[in-house]
Amino acid sequence: VSNIVPMNNIFAERYMYIPSIGLCMGVGFFFSWLLQKEVKTSIFNWRSSVVFIFILLILALGRVTSERNKVWQNDLTLWLDAVKSEANSSLSHHNLGLVYFKLKLWDKALREYNLALQSKVGVSVYSQSRILYDAGQAYLKKGMLDGAIQAFGFAIEINPKQAEYYSDLGIAYGLKGEYERAIEACLKALEIDNQLYSVHYNLALNYIQIGDTDKAIGAYEHYLKKEPDSASVHVDLGYLYYNKNNYAKAKEHWLEALELSGDYQPVREALKLLE
Repeated sequence: VSNIVPMNNIFAERYMYIPSIGLCMGVGFFFSWLLQKEVKTSIFNWRSSVVFIFILLILALGRVTSERNKVWQNDLTLWLDAVKSEANSSLSHHNLGLVYFKLKLWDKALREYNLALQSKVGVSVYSQSRILYDAGQAYLKKGMLDGAIQAFGFAIEINPKQAEYYSDLGIAYGLKGEYERAIEACLKALEIDNQLYSVHYNLALNYIQIGDTDKAIGAYEHYLKKEPDSASVHVDLGYLYYNKNNYAKAKEHWLEALELSGDYQPVREALKLLE
C-alpha cells in the first residue's frame, strides 16, 4: 500500500510498525486459544508446553529487539548497517555520506556519495542532483574548489531549479577569485528564490571585490532586512558609506553595530575615523 505513490524504499522495517500490532494481537489470541484447548497426552503437559513455547518466543523476539536497538543507537550505526544489508542502495550510501559530513569526515562522505551515484537501487533524477550538490559541499569543506564547482555544475545540469545549488556555486567561484561568475551564480539563485537572503551577503562580498560599492551597499541592505542584528554587516556597510564620503550613514551603521555587540573592537576602530 505504501508504494501506491512510488518510493525509493521498496521495503523498510519501519513500514511494519503499525501492521505488527495486528500480528502481535493475533499471536496472543492464538496462544490463548491453545491454552484453552483440552489436549490429552501422556508424554508432556499441554498447558505447560504452550507456556514454555510462548516464553521461548518472547525471549527470541527480545534478543532480536536488543540487536536492532544497537543498530538504531545513532545515525552512524543505522546507516552503516543499512549499507551492509543492501550494498547497492543509493539512499543508504547517500545518508551515510551525510552522517560522515556532519562528523566532518569529508573524504568518507565523498566516498559514500560516489558509491551512491554508482548504486543501482533508488537513484532518481532528483536524488542524483542532490548527491552531487552534497558532494560539492564536501569539496568546499576540503578546499577543493574545482571539484566543488564541477559537482555543483553537474547538479545544476540535472536540476536547474534549485536556488541553493547556484548559491553554493557562487560561494565556490568567489573563493576561487572568479567574482564575476560568482555574481552571476548568486543572481541566478535570487531569480529562482528571492527570499534566500544569505545570497545577498555573498553578493555584497563579491561586489566589493570588483569595486562596485553601490551594488555592494544594496546587497548588504537587502541582507539586513532579514538579519538586522548582524553587527559585522553594519560595520562593513559603515566602511562602504565612509568610502563614499557619506559619513552620516557610516556613523549610523557603526553606532548600530556598537549597540548590537557592546564593546566590539572593530567598531571602536571604525568610529575613530570620524573623530
